[in-house]
Amino acid sequence: PDPAAHVVSLGRAAERSFRTRTASEGEASYIATGRRIPWAEAMGGDPGAPPSPVALISGDGHLLALAEQHGAQAKYLAVFAE
Repeated sequence: PDPAAHVVSLGRAAERSFRTRTASEGEASYIATGRRIPWAEAMGGDPGAPPSPVALISGDGHLLALAEQHGAQAKYLAVFAE
């Protein structure tokens, strides 16, 4: 058996474990260089709930970062370089 057949990409694993948001190409460029992007309402959740990470995914399914809301911007917990 081929062990690689059971390997799951980081993007796919993140989609199974976190709320996700697909980042635009421009946002992906910002994320890759550590510049913050606006926190989109689509990432919202319950206003009174404690912050929980959101996986920021590129259009082609790569995991870019895990982020939480920090005011009106996304604060990165981890950025994943390609």
